[in-house]
Amino acid sequence: MEISLEEIPYFGRLEITDNVISGLIKFMEKAGNLKVPDKPEFPSESNRKLIVRLLKEEVAETQEASFEGDYEGYLDGLGDVLFVVCTAVLNCGVDPFELLQEITNSNLTKFREGHYWDERGKLIKSPRYDPVALKRFLQE
Repeated sequence: MEISLEEIPYFGRLEITDNVISGLIKFMEKAGNLKVPDKPEFPSESNRKLIVRLLKEEVAETQEASFEGDYEGYLDGLGDVLFVVCTAVLNCGVDPFELLQEITNSNLTKFREGHYWDERGKLIKSPRYDPVALKRFLQE
């Protein structure tokens, strides 16, 4: 059973925004070493290494801003991490907003009857949790 995001009053519905996607694609085209494939595919090893390196750098900058209490730097870092992640997902031939919506739908099912928080504060998902359905995003 899929949860409708409209049922969550504080969350609303994720919108797929062509302007964001087209901006990311233009960036990738200018960068030259990243492409947006026509269908889902696993990116080249060199692209995966580039993305992992960029993510490590951006997460480190975000962590530093967080520890220093630099709210502006923290937001900038989170935005940069988001940008790199969206670029990486596009490099897989997948729309990042569609992937996020699929993962969000799955994550919301963790809160169904039977979930609880353990002693460390970690959510233990409901036995009625629906795993994320990634099949449509995988290589054919």
